Amino acid sequence: VIHLDGIEIEICGSWIWISGNTYPVKNTIKAAGFRFSNNKKMWYWHNGEYHKKSRKSLAIEEIRELHGSITVPKATQASIA
Repeated sequence: VIHLDGIEIEICGSWIWISGNTYPVKNTIKAAGFRFSNNKKMWYWHNGEYHKKSRKSLAIEEIRELHGSITVPKATQASIA
């Protein structure tokens, strides 16, 4: 998915989040194994099973603060394509 135009890729902890203009490429993102978070309006991917320890739902800003965040630069995305 890194080669897709119009999207932002972000790594928060061990999760990959995709935002931006994802609607035109949603089938490609879904085929790559990502799931859509309706609350955050973003696609996400995580390796392995995940068992939530609390019932609290975190906003993406809270996730960024808790786990840190790295945005994949556009230059890196272009060099891989």
